[in-house]
Amino acid sequence: MKNQRVLLALIVGFLVFSPGVAHAAEVDGSNRQFFVNTGYDGQGRSRISVTLKRTSDYALWYVDDAAYNALSPEQRSAYDANLSTLIKEFDLTIWPRSVSLWGGLVGASVDTTGKVSIVLQDLNESSGGYFETVHNYPARLAPTSNERRMVFLNSDGVLTGQAKMFLAHEFQHLLSFEQKERAQQTEEDIWLNEVRAEYNITALGYADPFVGSSLQRRMKSFVRTPSDSLTVWPNTATDYAVAAMFGHYVADRFGSLILADALKSPVT
Repeated sequence: MKNQRVLLALIVGFLVFSPGVAHAAEVDGSNRQFFVNTGYDGQGRSRISVTLKRTSDYALWYVDDAAYNALSPEQRSAYDANLSTLIKEFDLTIWPRSVSLWGGLVGASVDTTGKVSIVLQDLNESSGGYFETVHNYPARLAPTSNERRMVFLNSDGVLTGQAKMFLAHEFQHLLSFEQKERAQQTEEDIWLNEVRAEYNITALGYADPFVGSSLQRRMKSFVRTPSDSLTVWPNTATDYAVAAMFGHYVADRFGSLILADALKSPVT
């Protein structure tokens, strides 16, 4: 009996202190904190308080408390309705079509939730979203890791209707990490990573109609500065424009699978 008690104590201790198990206990409406990128955050924060608004088939949806609390009652009503539409779009379109083209999640991960964590954060005006590989590693190796397969989106995009395009872009980055770095143990060049993320927006049908689309904005930016380098990446709007145009040029000539097949190559 004493040995059984010791074994039970060890099991309970593991459940309490294992960082991954705590993820599974979350329920809609629960609150937690995430590490975030200070450079993208609208308030320069390194950690934010979030609420788990919804759990869908493929994702956990977190909303930045500061961003949500700043909305008027009318804006919150519109936000909630638009978020429901975005969640449905992700589960029925963004996830299945992106995974079909690029490949899905690979093997075991530090993330024990079984879903992608999508964080709607108060970002600066120039940022639609971001993806960081640090969160895919254990916190003992990367102290600012949230130990999640996750992407961050500009919370304002939920109200403006641009969130699905931001999500199509950032989710592709997550799939690129899974297919290239996890499966092939190879880190892709930034410019080619961005080529695929930009093309994924079109692959999901979000460049139709063309007028008013993000692709049209990229085209206009490219026309203004067509000599910008494709492979040198200071991370400006012009860089994204030339990447988008190159990706569409290649896909139009050779088919989108040329971009997907290169993703599964063990070389950069």
